[in-house]
Amino acid sequence: MKDIVFVVTAMGRGGAERVISILSDDYAKRGFRVHIVMLWHNIVEYELNPNVHVVDLSCEKKSLPMNMLRLVGALRKLIKELRPVAVVSFVAHNSVVTWLARMGLKTRFVASERIDPSSTKRGSLLRAAINAAYAGSTVTVQQTERALRYFPNRVQKKSVIIPNPVRVLAEADGSAKRIVTAGRLEPEKNQKMLIRAFADVHRDHPDWRLDIYGEGRLREELQGLIDELHLTSCVGLPGVSPTLHEEIRDASLFVLPSNSEGLSNALLEAMMMGLPCISTNCAGSDEAIVDGENGRLISVGDTDALARVLRELVEDPDRRTAIGRAAKESADRYRVENVIAEWRKVIEGEEEVCR
Repeated sequence: MKDIVFVVTAMGRGGAERVISILSDDYAKRGFRVHIVMLWHNIVEYELNPNVHVVDLSCEKKSLPMNMLRLVGALRKLIKELRPVAVVSFVAHNSVVTWLARMGLKTRFVASERIDPSSTKRGSLLRAAINAAYAGSTVTVQQTERALRYFPNRVQKKSVIIPNPVRVLAEADGSAKRIVTAGRLEPEKNQKMLIRAFADVHRDHPDWRLDIYGEGRLREELQGLIDELHLTSCVGLPGVSPTLHEEIRDASLFVLPSNSEGLSNALLEAMMMGLPCISTNCAGSDEAIVDGENGRLISVGDTDALARVLRELVEDPDRRTAIGRAAKESADRYRVENVIAEWRKVIEGEEEVCR
């Protein structure tokens, strides 16, 4: 029986962790011995295949340099013991640990960048370490063309692009005059812009409402803005929903107002459901959406543009229907089975990178 190792920060509710839960389930069902190694936190919030072995190497109380040395040693020992088909690391700093741990070994090493690297501040030392880790990988997986272009040629030559896998549990019917979004209530998601744009549209369309799904540090601030704009009766913060697709299927519009993304699962899921979508032109969205065809794109942080496009689609149900239909058709490339097939080729070495 063959072993495969996935390396991650923890298994909390995040996009990278969601992809690992899907890939680990696929490999476990195919008879592999699957190991998920958590480096930094002992958190498991996804329901995993019972045959997946979770290895907790975290020790949060140690200093960062000592922890790095300990993690590199522990992961190297595990790789040497298991001799896996591949070690697959998600998130840049985890890939640095994995690169160091795998150094001098022949194990296949797949690293995966999970954010838009141009939108985050990385010091010169960390940036150099990440570039070295990616260049030292067998293959590095990027989510978008924008992410790929950020890196030097030596990394690009080792890279492929694989989008997030998407599975939806409901289809949109657009029966309610409702706008929805979903994401962590954090500054980079910029729900404040959506609330302000909705306030402008709501003055002329008081029968519409907005629901913002998610939890995070900004809940009180967002609620304060809702109260300040006198939108309490028509803007809701329903929190995280385990049945999100069912809850938003009656919506007429989905909006992603983010300042930055790696590649938004929430947007891709909404498109696959057939929801007409508006997004800022952050990483991933500008590749998933062709403006005016299968969705609408606006500039990051442009409240006036968001209000204008919201108004256009609120007032044109036929246009909403056409965009939603096109979104559903274009999202086929993100279906779980299609994306898993791409991951299998990279992990198992069926297709080498040649740029």
